[in-house]
Amino acid sequence: MCFIPRTLSVKVNTIRPRYSRLHSPEYITLSANDIYNLSGYSAPVLINAFKRYLNRSVVSYMKEIRTDYVKRLLSTTNLTIFEISYKLGYSYISHFSKLFKQEVGLTPSEYRERH
Repeated sequence: MCFIPRTLSVKVNTIRPRYSRLHSPEYITLSANDIYNLSGYSAPVLINAFKRYLNRSVVSYMKEIRTDYVKRLLSTTNLTIFEISYKLGYSYISHFSKLFKQEVGLTPSEYRERH
């Protein structure tokens, strides 16, 4: 069991603004390890803070942010699926499409057609 310092609850107000930046395009491709390093907190403390305050893991939170970002790009831009997958750091469009379909239930092309 990881110990969460009492001071963390005081620092929640400083944690939230830092993580609002994760929604911006320049942070969208960060890994969980990148987030731990940028946060100024140890991985166990940050993992517990995400679970406690967001009721999810860092990885699932970032997956949701990426999925929402892709949905926004698909519905508001003319970028190709390849350009979007490249922008998110995927080398293979097939892998990107497979992951998107697992999350959304539609391929990127199907999502774009419906939205």
